[in-house]
Amino acid sequence: MSDRQVAIHRTLTRVREELAALPDDERTAAQRTQYRRIRAYFDWWVADEYPVNRWDAQKQLNQLNNAMAAFKDQKSSIVREMASDDRHEALAARVQTSQQRLEQLRETLTRALSDARQALLAQVRGELDRQQQEVGSYLRASRLAQARLSDALLRAAPADAAMSSQPEARP
Repeated sequence: MSDRQVAIHRTLTRVREELAALPDDERTAAQRTQYRRIRAYFDWWVADEYPVNRWDAQKQLNQLNNAMAAFKDQKSSIVREMASDDRHEALAARVQTSQQRLEQLRETLTRALSDARQALLAQVRGELDRQQQEVGSYLRASRLAQARLSDALLRAAPADAAMSSQPEARP
């Protein structure tokens, strides 16, 4: 049967089981009669399509046999390749050597990253110290300027006080 016919067969089987569970009365008798007609048509349809379905199934079977033959050929080729110990051992040795080299490279890379991290931290610390010194010198310069301004204001204050205590001259 085709996929569609298989799906319809499942549906008809489910309908038959549901009809068997129903009580016998006029309504279910009509449904059972209709089911028998549908089932008879389905059986005729399947019988009529049998040569087409058989050919499709035979074609699929031939394709499957061809695929299985190709698989068996590939499998025997792989088995022959695996049986040749010299080539297999050489490849295994290369793989092991490569694994060891990778492990060495991993360790070298880890060390190089650690060294680079330490150098970068030292550079950052040096720049931070330099900036702190620069900020300190700015702070000292601003305090010196503030002291000079305070000094200038203090010196100017007695002269201003003297001038404000004298009466203004009238013209």
